[in-house]
Amino acid sequence: MKDRNPMPAATASFIDYAVAVGDAFLTLDARSVIRRADGVFSWLGLDAPAQLVGRPFLSLFDHASGRRIKAFLAGETEESRIGPLLLQLKRQAGIKRECVAFLSRAAPSAPVHVVLAAASRFRRFAAELSSPLLDEETFTRALAEAGDGDTDGDRTIAFLDWQGQPDSEFARDLACRASEEGAIVGQLSPHRFAILPEGEESRERAERFARALKEKWGPNLSWAVLTVELQQLTDPEGQAALRLLLHRFASSPDMAVEELHLDKGLALLTGAFREVEALNARITGRRFDLVYQPIVSLTDGRIHHYEALLRIPGEQGPGRMIGLAEQSGLIPAFDYAIVDKLLRRIKGLGEEAAGIRIAANLSARSLLDPDFLSRLLHRLERAGEQARHLLFEVTESARIDDVAGLGRALETLREAGFSICLDDFGAGMSGFQYLRDLPVDFLKIDGSYVKGAPQEPRMHDFLEAILSLAHKLDIPTIAEWIETEEEAAFLRARGVDYGQGFHFGRPSPKLVSPRTRNVPPRRPRPVSRASG
Repeated sequence: MKDRNPMPAATASFIDYAVAVGDAFLTLDARSVIRRADGVFSWLGLDAPAQLVGRPFLSLFDHASGRRIKAFLAGETEESRIGPLLLQLKRQAGIKRECVAFLSRAAPSAPVHVVLAAASRFRRFAAELSSPLLDEETFTRALAEAGDGDTDGDRTIAFLDWQGQPDSEFARDLACRASEEGAIVGQLSPHRFAILPEGEESRERAERFARALKEKWGPNLSWAVLTVELQQLTDPEGQAALRLLLHRFASSPDMAVEELHLDKGLALLTGAFREVEALNARITGRRFDLVYQPIVSLTDGRIHHYEALLRIPGEQGPGRMIGLAEQSGLIPAFDYAIVDKLLRRIKGLGEEAAGIRIAANLSARSLLDPDFLSRLLHRLERAGEQARHLLFEVTESARIDDVAGLGRALETLREAGFSICLDDFGAGMSGFQYLRDLPVDFLKIDGSYVKGAPQEPRMHDFLEAILSLAHKLDIPTIAEWIETEEEAAFLRARGVDYGQGFHFGRPSPKLVSPRTRNVPPRRPRPVSRASG
């Protein structure tokens, strides 16, 4: 090894064994300054040993792997060794380089010995075991961070489409190659992938990556590359447009991967950007309407509260716009705008707002965004007593991975005095796990279990199961889509507490105050949870 320092034979022999694990070896003094260096530092892209001696150890890295390594170096921990730790080396030519480190010391005052190894070796091993690929959401966030604050230059994304279900070995090979190349890989759907090589010559690296896979895996694999400016990755609307394009590629089987190649892909991205720009203008300009549908007590027919429903001028319904907001990542901004407009409406009612309570819909995606939750709580605090007229319905159109995080967000709202309703229970993504893990005050039964229920004996069992569980948990229930008195009587007889639907009133811009405050705004109460 030509860049080793001379050393005693015994030590050299030990290093020969250590090279089986590591690439470079350092000895640090009490001030964490490098006093000895040995190994093949070129494998890590580091200077020769003679140039490293006398430098602070942490100066080799962009980020020093947090408090644990600093505490160890400062002698603030009783551990005699730590690792493996993933450390990010200082960039060269814009390429992010990482290494794995192991640190040890024989005694609190003894020198620290460090073993460094190229991270790609360990990553390949991990990839061979588990083939870790990022999901659509995580890959999109990684794209937003790819610019690292830079606005000059560009990055190229390679898109892959496997016809049919990919071979399990393909995903493993893809993850291994990404580890070796320092690329980020997302599995956007079971058979569609995206790759972001890091550093300079991004397009050449993306094309080389895709071609190598094509050569190995043959005609089942198609690919395209799309080059975007770094400014696009740092601009919020640009990020939203790219997120929208990724989602469409992931979820639209009819969208051929070739449509994303170079100029064709740029045209699609430009179109997505215009859609995002128009949506953002609608959100910031509050160019949407709210209508209100009553939710009544099935016992005495009095209005308990209203649900605020979105209407978009010129649109048949709000579904397309909500879907666009969810797919582009603008749903937190949309949810905030709706609550803001609702609070302004309540303020405009003045004394006529007495006794009125209104449910605003919040996406689970919004609630899992810490910035959104903080901003929402600040707006509610500024609204003062006007906010006491609100409660919140939790909606979601996709699976929630962080149910615990959503539960913490809902608990925060409940602690601030707001009731929570779990929407569309029993349909799509809203199921028994959510009822078990989320703190809620009301349960809204999806309308598919309600419409025509008196004539559908099979639905009786489903309703009985839902209602039995809700009653045991002491959670009031709301049934939606009630259109006839027969349906209302059927649900009333089975113990449903509240009803919503055309039978009680169509959505309207008007808000009518109940004659009496049926259930006053209150501080939250503890909610029973199902065990397990």
